[in-house]
Amino acid sequence: MKFLTLFCLIVVAIVAVTATEHDDKEWQEYKQKYEKVYSDADEDSRRKELYFKRKADIEAHNKKFDAGEVTYSQGINHLTDKFDDELKQMHGAIPPPAPKQKRDTEKFEPPAGASIDDEWTAYKTHFNKHYDTEEDAKRKEIYVNAKKEIEEHNKKFDAGEVSYSKGYNQFTDKTPEEVKNQHFGLAKPHEHHKRSSPPLAFVPTAGASIDDEWASYKEFYGKHYDGEEDAKRKELYIKAKHEVEEHNKRHEAGDESFTKAIYGSADLTEEEFKKQRQGIKIRSKRLSPPVAPFEPPAGATIDEEWAAYKKHFNKNYEGEEDAKRKAIYIEAKHEIDEHNKQHAAGDVSYTKGINGFSDLTQEEFQKQYLLPVDLPKSRKRRSEGPFTVPEGTSTDDEWTAYKKHFNKNYADEAEETKRKGIYIENKKEIHEHNEKFDAGESTFKKGINQFTDLTHEEFKEKHAKPLPLPAKVKRDTENHVWEEYKKEFNKHYETEEEDHRRKEIFFRHKAEIDEHNKRYEAGQETSKKSINEFADLTDEEWQKKKGGLHKH
Repeated sequence: MKFLTLFCLIVVAIVAVTATEHDDKEWQEYKQKYEKVYSDADEDSRRKELYFKRKADIEAHNKKFDAGEVTYSQGINHLTDKFDDELKQMHGAIPPPAPKQKRDTEKFEPPAGASIDDEWTAYKTHFNKHYDTEEDAKRKEIYVNAKKEIEEHNKKFDAGEVSYSKGYNQFTDKTPEEVKNQHFGLAKPHEHHKRSSPPLAFVPTAGASIDDEWASYKEFYGKHYDGEEDAKRKELYIKAKHEVEEHNKRHEAGDESFTKAIYGSADLTEEEFKKQRQGIKIRSKRLSPPVAPFEPPAGATIDEEWAAYKKHFNKNYEGEEDAKRKAIYIEAKHEIDEHNKQHAAGDVSYTKGINGFSDLTQEEFQKQYLLPVDLPKSRKRRSEGPFTVPEGTSTDDEWTAYKKHFNKNYADEAEETKRKGIYIENKKEIHEHNEKFDAGESTFKKGINQFTDLTHEEFKEKHAKPLPLPAKVKRDTENHVWEEYKKEFNKHYETEEEDHRRKEIFFRHKAEIDEHNKRYEAGQETSKKSINEFADLTDEEWQKKKGGLHKH
């Protein structure tokens, strides 16, 4: 027994020594790569400890990146051995200058009324710059051009057209490319990068128009778009750029511990980015060659349109299958029409069209043409439908049943206690809302789902834009649905014209409810809506009706 214990201790000691040697070697390589020299052994030890802590944080973050949970990766660089207070003193990703150049971070103000030669001399003196004759002329020209851009930008700032002003610093006599190479260590576009390296960042040229900047971005990453697609991607890029700028302002104010940059994913939606990161691939061998978009014949009946669609895409169905495909097509066409109305109103940035998949359900399309990679088990499981609580169930038993139904597991007892409290509060809110629905004061009903143990803030953060789930195919004709609705709520209208008007209002509301419930099933909404006796009223009529109900 003593021998076994001694053997185990020896093994542990060998492993510890090996790990220490590996860490020492890695630390020496890091210092050599970034030319790090510290004042004494104590300083070296503190920096080393910080480096390996930062490295562990980076590796944990990049696991989330690989899983599609964050939109950017992190890497080790010359700042990895810096403490938070040191990082806060820096401007963006650029480290503070060495002690002998303390004035580099001080703001330079051109002397009022000075000639450009005197101003250039003052600038060089301020930042301790020295050039030979030829280099001096080159740097002066870069400075003069940058000065012009800064002044033009600040005029826009004074006019309220931009949200920040610009100033002079130690890099005003350098080109954007020189700044990138000196402080970001960027490679040339399209070079091969190992997965462990940070992504290649794009730095917009100072003073460039948004059109020129967009063109530079596309060239930098080898992107090519046409027409509406280009406009859509440009809009996404501008939004991403704005978010990066706002984040970096907070970093400069000391409210964030890291900076952000523009990468090749800046013109992707979050859904596209997650698909790209998670490895969802198109089964291209099963897709048919592209066919020209289908334009429904003007004035055609739905039967004639369906026949034209089948002919255009060479579709052949019989009997019940034909009726099923036609119903799916009509539903898809309705969704496309509604989307394009939003585009015409300026609410969305692109249009939709009818294609060879318009007679497939979302589920069929996903099964036939999408091949998702295996996700971790914890992320595969989806909602298993509404959760109902039998009357008389104790709170503890109900909580146990809820966890089992949605396969919930929490890190520790404190986390579970927190989630249980949130669940109880949300359940109370749902109950109060449904009492209003029963009283006719609300147009939809709520239920308990897999997100009921999250706060509203957590839900928005984690589940704002998940991929949509398959939609249910409507098989009933509009007339049948309408007659069932009138029968259910005992509806009678004086004229055929009034009946038709109410029918249009009803189906408009029904479409809104259906869309809402799709988002609920996909985890984008925390409540579910349903049709009630007010579904054939306009919004104005409903508000008046609601006011009358409250008076009583």
